[in-house]
Parts: sequence; structure tokens; C-alpha cells
Amino acid sequence: YPSATKDAETRAEPDILSIWQETMQTPSVAIGGITVENALGLAAAGADFLCVGSGVWSHPAGPAAAVRLLNAQIEQGLAVRAGL
Repeated sequence: YPSATKDAETRAEPDILSIWQETMQTPSVAIGGITVENALGLAAAGADFLCVGSGVWSHPAGPAAAVRLLNAQIEQGLAVRAGL
């Protein structure tokens, strides 16, 4: 995803996380442009960890609200991934 902290020359699509989950034992980390709006989809796709910078520090409701919202989105994404 586009990031306010750096320009990335390449971009991986979220489906790579699903492929990673099916073939690897090493945890996956999604980094770059992670926000409350895309966290659920990334967790559902297979991200084991989300590296969030400006998605927390620049959130309009403040960092604490961003963390609460991110945690809720991640929890929902993990439920989707588990088929619940």
C-alpha cells in the first residue's frame, strides 16, 4: 500500500500472504501503508504481524484510538481466516 514514510519501488499483493501461509512455517509481516482500513483484509489474507507506523501516529482520532481499532480489525481478520 502507499506509505507516507517511504516510497516503495515494488508492491506485493495481499494474496501473497495466503500463499505464504500455505507454504511456509516462518511468520509473515505486512509492512507499508498499513491502516485501520486495510488491517482486516491483511490479517484475513495471512499476515501474522502488521508493521504500522503512520497508520497509528497519524490517525485522526489519535494513536490510542488507532491501536484499539487496529486490534479489532485484526481480530475480525483472524476470524475470517479461521473460517469463523
